[in-house]
Amino acid sequence: MNPTLSIITVTYNGWENTARLLASIQEHTLVPHETIVVSNGPNTAGYTGGIHSNKFIANARNLGWTSGVNQGLAVAEGEYVAWCNDDTEVTAGWAERMISVLDLNDGIGLVGPMTNYASGRQQGEAVGVGGFEISPRLVGFCMMTRAEVIEEVGGLDERFATYGFDDDDYTLRVQRAGYLAAIARGAYVKHVGHDTYNREGISLGDGLLKGWEAFKGKWDLPPDLPYGSPIPYDRLMLRPPNPDTDYFPVSEHAVHPG
Repeated sequence: MNPTLSIITVTYNGWENTARLLASIQEHTLVPHETIVVSNGPNTAGYTGGIHSNKFIANARNLGWTSGVNQGLAVAEGEYVAWCNDDTEVTAGWAERMISVLDLNDGIGLVGPMTNYASGRQQGEAVGVGGFEISPRLVGFCMMTRAEVIEEVGGLDERFATYGFDDDDYTLRVQRAGYLAAIARGAYVKHVGHDTYNREGISLGDGLLKGWEAFKGKWDLPPDLPYGSPIPYDRLMLRPPNPDTDYFPVSEHAVHPG
């Protein structure tokens, strides 16, 4: 029997983080689920460090966050699919409360939880066990959608690699496909934030600027629009459908889950 929920995480030498995430999933996820760990080398191929996941994909080199998530999407079997940064830990009721928001009606296609660390309206304490807020933007530390939505919009756009703005792009594409994005106010996921950047000595500022330039280029925003400017979601929603911007395939990835 297929799992109700597939949970994907991508690690780059962050095994202690990944172990904590998987332990929290095991403790706090009551719905039938599978875990999918994607390891982005260089020295992690064939090494699980005591981490137990239902599916394990080892890359010989670092393919980036977006490619790793797409590899997970290619083998996910759940009716619902979530991807979480490896520096997150889920808490009691997280999955059930996010699924309940997606189940409110077919018009909600993407949902994110509350957290201790994120930009925007997702930072804060969980409010009760239910409730939701429609939001034009969700932060990608943890997202959940339905498999049918992935069939329609595809996976993460790999032009964003590890630079950020893949979450802004995906939220926009889901909405351009006719769905709503929502914050599950009762779901809470802990988040360290930028752990890989800090651990590997990567400049967060430089990465975000690269992501912003890629986002502007893809959506034909003014080249001189400075980083930090509000994204004109309303205007971008009105553009005609375009398969070059609205869909990114996940089936191109050759993966061998172990």
